[in-house]
Amino acid sequence: MSSEFGIVSRVVAGLLGPVLLWTSRREEKRLAQGKTYEPQTFIEHRNWVEA
Repeated sequence: MSSEFGIVSRVVAGLLGPVLLWTSRREEKRLAQGKTYEPQTFIEHRNWVEA
């Protein structure tokens, strides 16, 4: 691959590879703790008939 794209691809892979690995592991731990990107669900109680 480096012979086709040159030294730039090797440098970018060498710099971004560890960063992407670190961020993906951090995200995996975050999701394992139950954190999500979704906001908490809420229900508006408007126009309901009282019991």
